Amino acid sequence: MAVIELNRTTSKTGELLKLANERIKIPSKYITLNYQADVDLLFIKFTNGISTYSKDDMNKGIIYNYDKNDEIVSIEILDLYDIFAEV
Repeated sequence: MAVIELNRTTSKTGELLKLANERIKIPSKYITLNYQADVDLLFIKFTNGISTYSKDDMNKGIIYNYDKNDEIVSIEILDLYDIFAEV
């Protein structure tokens, strides 16, 4: 499980963000990207806050994580490469 820090010159980072932006507009400020290939999940963290609840849009395969002040902490994009789409 690799964590890609804020390094926009990494080609993998660009590829992950391109795929993510096909489903949702990703804010330009983020702390880390974490792609988990075994489950085809992209985790994008925006703050160092602690998530206290989540909302989802399963039509797009997206989970939004919020803190106690209703500020977005992170987003999870499921099936990023559509690996499991036909399973």
